[in-house]
Order: sequence, then structure tokens, then C-alpha cells
Amino acid sequence: MTARFDCSTIARRIPREEVFSSVYSLIIVDDEHEIRHGLERYFPWNEIGFEVTGTFENGRAALDHVRRTKTDVAFCDILMRGMNGIEFAEAVRREQIPVSIVFLSAHRDFEYAQHALRLGVRRYVVKPTRYEELMRTFRELKAELDEEKSEKPIVRATPDAIVESVVRYCEGDLASACLEGAARHVGMNPHYLSRLFKEQSRENFSSFLTRVRMTRAASMLRTTGLPAYTIGEKLGYSNANTFSRRFKQWFGSSPSEYRRERAELPE
Repeated sequence: MTARFDCSTIARRIPREEVFSSVYSLIIVDDEHEIRHGLERYFPWNEIGFEVTGTFENGRAALDHVRRTKTDVAFCDILMRGMNGIEFAEAVRREQIPVSIVFLSAHRDFEYAQHALRLGVRRYVVKPTRYEELMRTFRELKAELDEEKSEKPIVRATPDAIVESVVRYCEGDLASACLEGAARHVGMNPHYLSRLFKEQSRENFSSFLTRVRMTRAASMLRTTGLPAYTIGEKLGYSNANTFSRRFKQWFGSSPSEYRRERAELPE
């Protein structure tokens, strides 16, 4: 891609008296050398809690790196030759590699942003990047990472205790519960947690989460007057049709049919 990167806009510095408790590893992925070089050299990453541990010209090289080396954040362009940013994010999500992604793009297209959100991308920065926007974006990300890190992991817990903690986590936040969130909650790798959960409960994590959501949905349909789409949103289904289809697969009737047959609301 050919979007320009103005290094002069980020050549300023911030006060050195700012102190950070944690430093997170960060890689920069862009197919233009000038942009990679400018971001690495002229932005004060170390002063806001990040350390650049590598720069890569495409998603393939970056993916090989994060597979081998623990990386906290990937600041990644979208349109690149070879493996692009979307493909990189899809591979990271598919392989459950614990790296946070911030997209960098010359495109303001809403569809790109939507796709990024679906892939779990943390932020979306539009070129040409401005110093203030980069500073705000990565300060916010640093605060999020610190908060996640401060959540006390289970130490020397038994497998049963880990599963119990995951169950409580899911039941307490069905709107956003997911495998990655559960793994952060107990301080484990998502892939390992998924395997452990199935071994201990004899149920896949995804099947368990669907079962709990459907059970809660049925209860809410029987006992509340909330519209079905609102119930779906509260249980993590942003699309009403997806919620209705999943509910019918589970119970054999649509949410509205189920409510008519089994409502427990007072007359």
C-alpha cells in the first residue's frame, strides 16, 4: 500500500516522570519500510509501557514470530502484500494465540472496522496517524492490559476448582463470556483451558456456554416481559435471527412460541 506516514507528527516526547508497572512486548507489521521504521524509531513506546521486539513486512512473518515468541501486542496494517492484516488476525484467533491486535489502516471503511471487531481486534487506527491518537490509543490499551493482568489467577488450584471458577465467570457475564475471557480469568492458555474443561466436565466449553445461555433464555422468556431480541442481546447474541435460530435448534420452538406455551407471567 502507498499511504504515507508523517514521522514528524510523532517525534515529540512525553514527560519521563511517568512510571509504569508493566512493560508489554509489541511488534509492528507493515509492508512499507518507512512506516515500520518511523513507528519504531520516533514514537516513545518505552515511555508508555511498551517495548518494540520486532518489525515485520507482512502478516506471514508476524504470524511465524508470535507462534514462537510470546508477544503481547501486534500493531498491524490491514492491506499488505502476502498475508494481510485481516488474514493475520483470523489466524491468531483460529490458533488462539494470546496477542492483542491493533489495526492500522488508510481506510475509514466501516466494514473493515466491523470485521476487526468480529476478530477481537482491540483498536483501529486510521492513517495518517497522529501523535495524540497513537498516545491515547496505546495508553488506553496499556490500562486494559494492566487491569487484565491484575486479575488474580488461580494459583495451584485443582482442575475442579478451575472449572468451577470458569462456570461462575460465564454465568456472571453471559453477554460477553468467551473462551479467551475465561482463560484470562483463571490465568491460563485458552487452548489448554479448553482441553482441561472438556476433560473435567465431559462437555466442550462452547457447548456448555450455549447450554447455559439457552437455559437462561428460556427462564427469561417464561418469567419476564422482555422482547426476545433484548433477551438475546443480554445473553451475547447481537443478531436477533441468530438467537432465534439457536433457540429453536435447542428447544424445538421459536422464542415467541416458547413464551406463548410456557409463560409464567401474572395475568
